[in-house]
Amino acid sequence: MCGQRTVVENDLLANVLKNVAASIFWKDRRSVYLGCNDRFAREAGLRDPQEIVGRNDYEMAWTKEQADFYRKCDRKVMESGEPMLNIVESQRQADGRERVILTSKVPLKDHSELVTGMLGIYMDITQRVQQEEKLARYLEENRRLTRQLMRVQEEERSLVVRQLHDELGQHLAAIQIGANFILEKLQASDSAVASAAADIARASRETLESIRDLTQRLRPPMLGFLGLEDTLRATLATWHRAHPSIDYRLDFSGELEHVPEAVGVALYRILQESLNNVVKHAGATRIDISLSQKPEELELRVSDDGQGMDVEADRSGLGLQEMRERTHALGGRFELRGAPGQGFTLSASFPNAAAEARAADRAGFWGRA
Repeated sequence: MCGQRTVVENDLLANVLKNVAASIFWKDRRSVYLGCNDRFAREAGLRDPQEIVGRNDYEMAWTKEQADFYRKCDRKVMESGEPMLNIVESQRQADGRERVILTSKVPLKDHSELVTGMLGIYMDITQRVQQEEKLARYLEENRRLTRQLMRVQEEERSLVVRQLHDELGQHLAAIQIGANFILEKLQASDSAVASAAADIARASRETLESIRDLTQRLRPPMLGFLGLEDTLRATLATWHRAHPSIDYRLDFSGELEHVPEAVGVALYRILQESLNNVVKHAGATRIDISLSQKPEELELRVSDDGQGMDVEADRSGLGLQEMRERTHALGGRFELRGAPGQGFTLSASFPNAAAEARAADRAGFWGRA
């Protein structure tokens, strides 16, 4: 009865080895092959799995570098007695093709728990890796196009600001001066004309103030010569004057003098949109902003004590989407945390900001209008 059970178990094991969608092999303590399944044999260019018995990796189709790596992993598994899982390796197969394989190796032990060899199993993941690489190329191209779009957008905003300031602003200023002159000359003799002149002067003044506010929001003039830190301070001070009921705290830490222009503009836009969201949606009484240069990244964090939201259910707002796209386009990380009634926090982190500082400084990013 015991013999029959052994035969059945052996037949079952042989059937599994033959039909499983993975390549399987086993070796002794010297990394000499003791056996393999049919799939492994075909990929190694062998007609029968028995042909592998007694061979080592240097006698197979693999390159010497691949064989060296395989044996290194074998030794680690057998010396430690611990498995190595999900090893991403390359393998030159018998037909000359280079494949990417995902391998796991486990030690084989006898009844005394002594390691006698090693069992390996791998799957061909070449197609998956190629798809991931293709997706990565698409994502990088998308980020490149997004960066280009943002650059064009900022240049267009700068052009609009210059036109508003140099042309429309000057014309409105001239109209205001002329209206004030008429008002002074006719105030006593013709009250109707004087009243119309006063209306013109007032409308011109209010339009000029609106233009200044618009140019500030399009592209803050201090960004080019004050730098990021002072620009954010001024922006928050202006915002607080318009919304004095909302307290705020602003913290800076680390080296912030040389931030690349693209990152600086992104941080300014993200803070700008965050402040708009606090006013429109949060119902907050306090907002905390921190900008910190860490060894690995530059991080902006904005938190409020408002009504919060379900960040998993509501991630599609145009403001949040634009902030996320800006961050991702520069290789950054954008995160949201919050829950209904528990406030809201967003963070935007940009890698290698410190490492890019010298290049940004040489290029004179902050010196451009």
